[in-house]
Amino acid sequence: MISQTITIMYLEVKGKDINNIGYKAFDNEGYLTIVSEGSCYGLEDMLLRNILRCFGDDYKVTDSYDYERPDEPEDSDEMDVAWDTNLPWEIYCNEKDTNDVIVDVLIDKSDISRIGHTSYGGSDNMTKIIADGDTCLLEAILLRNILKCFGEQYHIIEELDVPKDMDDADPWDTDLEFVTNLPWDIYMKDCNLNEGTRKVELEKEDMQSIGCQSYGDWVLCNEKTAAIEQILLSSILKCFGEGHCIEEIETYTPEESPNEMACVKFYTSLPC
Repeated sequence: MISQTITIMYLEVKGKDINNIGYKAFDNEGYLTIVSEGSCYGLEDMLLRNILRCFGDDYKVTDSYDYERPDEPEDSDEMDVAWDTNLPWEIYCNEKDTNDVIVDVLIDKSDISRIGHTSYGGSDNMTKIIADGDTCLLEAILLRNILKCFGEQYHIIEELDVPKDMDDADPWDTDLEFVTNLPWDIYMKDCNLNEGTRKVELEKEDMQSIGCQSYGDWVLCNEKTAAIEQILLSSILKCFGEGHCIEEIETYTPEESPNEMACVKFYTSLPC
């Protein structure tokens, strides 16, 4: 059971976390390019921007664009996202497994556009954002903090399950709509502004947003989001005490469902 004593910690990243971003990294004319699945783009975009700071304040994302997988059929609608950076490929190769520099993750108003796949203003002029069911719980943590960039009075007031906008979607496979009290006209006016910069605050209760199953000292995550969840989990554990951490990582495919996506199990130092 999670303690009711609230301890606030800041979300941190380290240089080595660059290995948790995307599924492919390559040398692009001497500089690093990373490719990510489209559904995880918003979360990874915010994290990558901050991870690059661990290598030096001058390193950043220089461009992002749709990336078509070479092995995808020509009629496929699947599209990933690539980030070009100004981090030299040589530095990336030399430091990606050893860079222990830690920085606090910084967000601003513009990051609200990186949350979810659809946003709109309802008849009440309040901002609604719809996020993919696979990433919505993680996005809720970031959205809660991003709204504060607009003002401490803004927050998520309701979460609603909504059907996926796909003809062949499983009726049990839903997305999540965040209903906020942020006026839509303010969203439209400020959503591209790099203002209101702040750190991401985490609470013990955020542990409940990590993984699809937990028991005792382990948390089970979908492989699709596990790399992002590892970054968040590492900081959330510190809400319970600085000594708590991820002690072991195990990847496996459930024996009863060998065709299902592999899972990642994180064993932590947090007692039951």
